[in-house]
Amino acid sequence: MDRFKKGIALGAASLLLFSSFPLPAFAESSETAVVQSGPTRYTVADSPLYSAPGVASGATLKKGEEVTMLEEADGYTQIRLSDDSLHYIEATMLSTEPPAVTYEQTDLLYAKQKLSVLAEAKSDAATSGEIAFGEAVAVFGTEGEYARVKVGSGYGYVPSSLLGAEPASIGQRYVQRDTELLRAGTVIGTLKTNERIAVYGSEGDWTRVKTPIGFALAKTADLGNAPLKTGARYAARKTSVTIDGQITGTLKTNDRIAIYGTEGEWTRVKSGEAYGLVLTAHLSPVPVKTGDRYVAKTTVVKKDGKTIATLKYGTKITVYGTIGTSVRIKIGTAFHLIPASALSLTKPAPYEAMGKRYVTHDDLTVRSKASLSGKKVAAFDRGRLIETYGTSGYWTRVKVKSGYAYVASSSLSLNKPKAKPKKGTIFYVQLDRTPLFATDVAYSTPKAYLKKGTKLTGLRSIDDDFWQVRLPNGTTGYVINPYISIVKPVNTKQTPVSVKKRYVVKSTTSFYARPGGAKSGLIEKDTRIYPRYKVGDYYIIQDGWSSVYLPAKHVSITSDSLLYKKADTARERLIAAAVPHLGTPYTWGSQNPLNGGFDCSGLIHYASNKAGKTGGRTNVSGYWYGGFFKAQRTTITKGKRGDLIFFANTYKKGPSHIGIMLDSTRFIHAGGTQLQINSIYEPRWQSHFLGYKSL
Repeated sequence: MDRFKKGIALGAASLLLFSSFPLPAFAESSETAVVQSGPTRYTVADSPLYSAPGVASGATLKKGEEVTMLEEADGYTQIRLSDDSLHYIEATMLSTEPPAVTYEQTDLLYAKQKLSVLAEAKSDAATSGEIAFGEAVAVFGTEGEYARVKVGSGYGYVPSSLLGAEPASIGQRYVQRDTELLRAGTVIGTLKTNERIAVYGSEGDWTRVKTPIGFALAKTADLGNAPLKTGARYAARKTSVTIDGQITGTLKTNDRIAIYGTEGEWTRVKSGEAYGLVLTAHLSPVPVKTGDRYVAKTTVVKKDGKTIATLKYGTKITVYGTIGTSVRIKIGTAFHLIPASALSLTKPAPYEAMGKRYVTHDDLTVRSKASLSGKKVAAFDRGRLIETYGTSGYWTRVKVKSGYAYVASSSLSLNKPKAKPKKGTIFYVQLDRTPLFATDVAYSTPKAYLKKGTKLTGLRSIDDDFWQVRLPNGTTGYVINPYISIVKPVNTKQTPVSVKKRYVVKSTTSFYARPGGAKSGLIEKDTRIYPRYKVGDYYIIQDGWSSVYLPAKHVSITSDSLLYKKADTARERLIAAAVPHLGTPYTWGSQNPLNGGFDCSGLIHYASNKAGKTGGRTNVSGYWYGGFFKAQRTTITKGKRGDLIFFANTYKKGPSHIGIMLDSTRFIHAGGTQLQINSIYEPRWQSHFLGYKSL
């Protein structure tokens, strides 16, 4: 009996029973006890024990204790403890699963760095989560060197040494819009747009910031990694850019910079990939003057593709600093950039160099002023390359020794005069119905017409206009130069164009010997051209005695009222007969459009007969001295539309050239290399003016 009582006492101690309880009746059996078995259960909370259903024993079993369930009766369950003692417990206090273990929070600390959460309190345990740098961490006690933290519905462990009592700064942020600061749910202040702040981790949708009264929270969505651009300023003087008190860069006077808000007496600017500070007093909303310059090259200033100003050569202007190879200037109230190369520190020469040109005529007269009355001071040979210095009317300014003089603009070209092709050169016909003549003068109609692309062999060049050629079948004949070329034509249909239009080159551009081929020369801006056909996207025009191709996109087209018949009079019929043949080559001896062109007197013979004044063909001298035309006048200002205009000494002594007046200054004629329109005041024509006659 003493041994049995001792066992009971030990069992009670192990169960943490708070008072003694009666021994079970079966405990005094002298036979060996049979240990009953059953399913395992767990206490869901601290639970009182009963010696019998409804009879409290005064003892309590801790939450989570494992017991063996034996039998149930009247809402109680008989259980056996780990020491084999038997008791009763309320049935509702048992569960098939052990209850979750919970711990009381013992502290609130902050992660000193990004942390991995361990499943167990040991360094080699598996990880079960992460904690961000600066994040607030609730601690639920410790196990050795590890702090217990919450992970989902369970717990994990992190090294206690990596948690601190205060959050550490994790960097800086810039306020993107005015936002409130909250502490314990109460607004304690406002952060202003572009304010730079240190941040100390986050709590959900909020970011922790430090204030004089402790840490507070701002909406994370209202913060950003970079400040907002608030405008631009110009450096009013040379000044330094600093970051954390260290100089990281230098701004030169009038450097234009983007700004990103202010900090006290400083303005925030970008310095590399970071943001630095510049003294606000050293910045200005507008550039400061840095001096004066002279325009050394006429310069067009544009904005959004539109011309807003033209800076004329020699003009003195104020500059406001430089950017790379550009200089800042002011036009009106706005600032613009122009190339620094367009300006000079010193006043330039009186006239601007406008580019070099080639002399296209032999013994070109150089005069002391832009007039035929100017004294001859020099002469230039054909092919000479000269610098030009602008124009004055129909004259171009050139330099002679230390001074300036003038030559006729029509005698200059961007293209170097070409040497004539040699005997044996292979040519190709450029246009359908190219006339083939029996002789080197077109007194009679062609003996045949050639197709575009016909291959010809050059036998002999006659002056500048004709070539004697041999056809593939051995036949020989004569063709006019503008109808042939050493380049094969493209196999594209030639389409006639309206000659009653004014075709002008928009800007100096290239022309081609063949569409899509190599460039063969340049044509000046504002040059009037006389295309007869279009091939694809190109116009066929004459360059001297050659046919070339000019891209149509570089040509402006307008109506020319001078080319339209204004009434059914002899004068108007005379003009109307000549106009359709604009652009045809000058053709020596021709008086018939079937020949592909006219010479000057041949055009007059053809047009006057079409106008109703019939008569035989004569030369210019015969028209001037004879009675076919009347009312001879020799004052250059007395011409009017429909008059015949005469010139003398152009290529031989005496009356030598004739045309038809379109108004008081312009005339249509077969002259030079083609049938074209010129002004009587161009030096090459005014200097040879003879007089007028009428039908």
